[in-house]
Amino acid sequence: MRITMGMISSQYKTRLNQSLQALSNANLRASNFRSFNQPSDDPFAAAQTYQERRDTERNENYQSNLSNVQSSLKSAESTVRLVSNVVSNANSTDVLGAVNGTMTKDTRSAIVEKLRSMRDSILSDMNAKYSDQYLFGGAGSGTAPFSLNSSGN
Repeated sequence: MRITMGMISSQYKTRLNQSLQALSNANLRASNFRSFNQPSDDPFAAAQTYQERRDTERNENYQSNLSNVQSSLKSAESTVRLVSNVVSNANSTDVLGAVNGTMTKDTRSAIVEKLRSMRDSILSDMNAKYSDQYLFGGAGSGTAPFSLNSSGN
């Protein structure tokens, strides 16, 4: 059989194209960190890869939810501390002195105003929001959980 230059050239181009295709596939696999380009190349590896991706997304979602809950609890704890401080201040000696009647009417009126401002502060703190929900309003509540009626209760 006679070997011509055209046959040699044709075979060389075919092998060169095959080598370039193999190099391209290897580069693609290296950049994707996968052992396949199409799921049909390796169905088992593709299924494992997609399962890992789903698990990773679930873990990221879990981490995000956990972070949101922790932030919400920190906000609630901070609010409870504020309310606790206000209540502690309400138990001061001024208030106790007003109860047993040793103070003048003007002094008692000042203490009443102080207590009203404390009440308003507690009311404001207890209606605190985190994101778009009230911290102490329960699930799905769109209205403020605490308010004053016309008689001040």
